[in-house]
Amino acid sequence: MTLKDTANLLGVSWDTIKEIHTRHLENHYAPPSLEDVESIGIDEFAV
Repeated sequence: MTLKDTANLLGVSWDTIKEIHTRHLENHYAPPSLEDVESIGIDEFAV
């Protein structure tokens, strides 16, 4: 289910769901270590 689907189901804005999702990720996952990263490939980019 997408964030948009969830927002529509609950009758709230996409921004509200995105904020809740972001807080959940910040509270449950540590930022990844980039210590040994030598290069990064980007498959897609959207503005």
